[in-house]
Amino acid sequence: MLSNLYSKNIASHDHSRNSQLLILIADKNENILNFLFRELKSDYAVIAVSDIETAYFQAFKEIPDIVICDLMLPDLCAIEFMRTLKNKEITCHIPIILLIDEDSEKSISESIKREADAYVMKPFNISNLKARIMNLNQSRQLLRDEFLKQAGLFVEKKTHSKVDEQFLSELSQVIGGFMHDHQFDGDLLATHFGLSKSHLSRKIKDLTGLSIGDLIRIERLKKAADLLLKSSYQVSEIAEIVGFNSFSYFSKSFKEFYGLTPSHYKQML
Repeated sequence: MLSNLYSKNIASHDHSRNSQLLILIADKNENILNFLFRELKSDYAVIAVSDIETAYFQAFKEIPDIVICDLMLPDLCAIEFMRTLKNKEITCHIPIILLIDEDSEKSISESIKREADAYVMKPFNISNLKARIMNLNQSRQLLRDEFLKQAGLFVEKKTHSKVDEQFLSELSQVIGGFMHDHQFDGDLLATHFGLSKSHLSRKIKDLTGLSIGDLIRIERLKKAADLLLKSSYQVSEIAEIVGFNSFSYFSKSFKEFYGLTPSHYKQML
């Protein structure tokens, strides 16, 4: 009965991925799964599973925005599940909320609690859980805003994990290395990382709030702004250097992002 209910829900929410957060819930207690599903489905896309194998499958297939996991899944394998997600490049950015049974709270070490992004004691108040979800999403949004403010993509110690820092550093280097090539796009970027374009797109969207195409374009524009201030190249030359094969599109894109044409930007700053 559960599998039918939740598989239908997954399909019905596919179209909403651009506007709704996707939450993966893993809990062995079907009553809690039903409760959380009902409480969260009006605000979020929800995948609810009752075993750890399905949790792994859905986590790597769907790349959810947040994972809510019952710590007391059989044999404490939830801890290994959490650590696996946190150490895989494609999933390490995903915030994890642990559900901890009140009776077992004393046996759970503080280090395990710290590995999660948040934890909630059972029995829990649904308002508290929703507040945790909202706070984690807001923290992620602040991180995305930081990326847009920076001259470059990599922001040291602003990510949730070292794996994310390494990923963003490599991402910045790859885009910078191919920036001159106007044919460089999301397909080539995904090939470099050995990921499907959809999975890489989801990862980049969660970290920066941008699509792959927008990220590459904005990185080109940031480099162009740097060259406008620090080099003697003509504006048309800079457009070519950063991979725009249309000067009018470069000028239009630059003005949309910085509020000034490239020439005015150089004159004013």
